[in-house]
Amino acid sequence: MGNRRVKRTIHLARERFHWSNMTKKITQHMTKCCSCHKGKDNVSITCTDTE
Repeated sequence: MGNRRVKRTIHLARERFHWSNMTKKITQHMTKCCSCHKGKDNVSITCTDTE
């Protein structure tokens, strides 16, 4: 997965939300979520993977 995609997601999340360990949790989720791996930059993804 591209590091650019993770950074963009974190940036967008920070504009709207805040929770503890946000960067770590987003990074972990995006590296293990199959739907996130398949997504394109301009396509909305509904991820069905849960912890």
